[in-house]
Amino acid sequence: MTITSNWRGFLRLDRPVLVGHSLGGALSLALALDHPGCVRALVLISTLSQVERAPPAVFKALDIRSPALRWLIAWSLMAPLGKLAHQATLNAVFAPELAPESFALESGAALGLRPATFIAACEDMRTVSDELVNLTPRYCSLRIPVEVVYGRADPILDYRAHGERLVAAVPNATLHLVEGGHMIPVTAADQIVSRIRQMVERVQAP
Repeated sequence: MTITSNWRGFLRLDRPVLVGHSLGGALSLALALDHPGCVRALVLISTLSQVERAPPAVFKALDIRSPALRWLIAWSLMAPLGKLAHQATLNAVFAPELAPESFALESGAALGLRPATFIAACEDMRTVSDELVNLTPRYCSLRIPVEVVYGRADPILDYRAHGERLVAAVPNATLHLVEGGHMIPVTAADQIVSRIRQMVERVQAP
């Protein structure tokens, strides 16, 4: 994952506390490793931290290796089939909890049905395991505080495989478990916000 540090100047940020969820957590790890002077601390929520050679069942449809086939599906079948399967996909992502009825529209999740977004998601699915192969051996070099939060019943990224192994590799990391599944930023929002605030207070202390 090649990430430049230009975002810091563009957003006028001075070593922020970076929060990432799921694949966003992997991106946050990559940024902190590639640009250690740009990030003050990490809060990683339900994060993909280890190599997963086979995608979770709910994302299996994104595992399309052929660029031509991705383009064909994106511009022909994605809209009608995606609409039919969209609610079932949301239910699987939120399991064991229920997806809020208004989540698809209010969160922008419905935008995932756009052809360009589908193609980009397929490309992410294709490359992320190879990127993590290079990323995981470097976890031990992280020296910033890292808060790792997972749902105990996450069916997509198990906290034992991803959370415990990540915390074991990162010197200054702690693992916290909350009741819920993969979408705890939505279903356990108060607890997640509390963890983020605690991290901010920790790094701002004299």
